[in-house]
Amino acid sequence: MFALLMRIASSTVITLIMRFTDKKTSNNMAMFMANYAVCSCLSYFYMHQAGVPAFANEPGLGFTVTIGIISGIWYLVGFLFMQFNMRENGVVLCSTFNRLGVLVPTIMAMVVFKESPKMVQIIGIVIALVAIVLMQFEKDNINAGGKKIWLVIMLLSAGFCDSLTNVYDKVGNPVLKDNYLLYTFFVALICATILTIREKHKISKWDLFFGFIIGVPNYFSSRFMFEALKTVPAVIAYPVSSVGTILAICIGSVILFKEKVSNQKKFALVLVMAAMALLNI
Repeated sequence: MFALLMRIASSTVITLIMRFTDKKTSNNMAMFMANYAVCSCLSYFYMHQAGVPAFANEPGLGFTVTIGIISGIWYLVGFLFMQFNMRENGVVLCSTFNRLGVLVPTIMAMVVFKESPKMVQIIGIVIALVAIVLMQFEKDNINAGGKKIWLVIMLLSAGFCDSLTNVYDKVGNPVLKDNYLLYTFFVALICATILTIREKHKISKWDLFFGFIIGVPNYFSSRFMFEALKTVPAVIAYPVSSVGTILAICIGSVILFKEKVSNQKKFALVLVMAAMALLNI
């Protein structure tokens, strides 16, 4: 459970830093490029510490490389889907459906990997999903236009990307875990670099600076999820990670940004805490 708490903390730090950078950065892709550069370096460091070469002669190397490449590409695909949906459907709906992507790895854990949560935990998952919708979905802020099918595609995309960690945890060679993270982040770095060059937008020192800062918690968010899946079933780990991060972000936003919490969000936070309690029974 400690690893899962650290995953929540890392994910929260990423979001709070990105919120702080809203008015300081102008080139998000350059920021992501710097972020993935740091993640790649940390992946290589831990891989080297484990004494495993980048292309170690271990069983499952081909699978590790393949799923790492897919994961790295999908990191950027997910980001592009988010950008598109923010323009088409607004921030509120985009954020809601992105969070609901937790459905994909949760359902996959039950259907593909035959994980069976207790009835009380299933109730916790349902309450968590309701809390996610209430937390993000406030009627006055909804964009009535847009193409809603893209929200569903983004939900599936976000969930698919999250699911890959669980797929590797269940099927991949644990010796190559750090190699998988290296392949993932290095491929994401290559994709982000190509898109940064292609866009030809000006890159500021703040884009790179905050990208480097975000890279540290981003790497550990992935690493701690791997550690969490060793002891916590995926069907529990993913919902707890999602609602726990929402709770932590809300608390952090109130403390750091003096954000006002509506009655709807207060109710959602009560549901989040109830879901957390039920999921951990």
